Amino acid sequence: MKWYDYLYILPIAIIVAIVATPFLWLEAVLGILAGAKDTTRQTNLQKRT
Repeated sequence: MKWYDYLYILPIAIIVAIVATPFLWLEAVLGILAGAKDTTRQTNLQKRT
């Protein structure tokens, strides 16, 4: 296999990266939001007791 045999992988990798990045951002944002909700829920529970 010569180096140029790997060139066809590049566009696929770029497309995968472009498609996957928004999902990773969504997961990160949702994780942060879920974490924030959990912390507020815990503080609310502490206030009640």
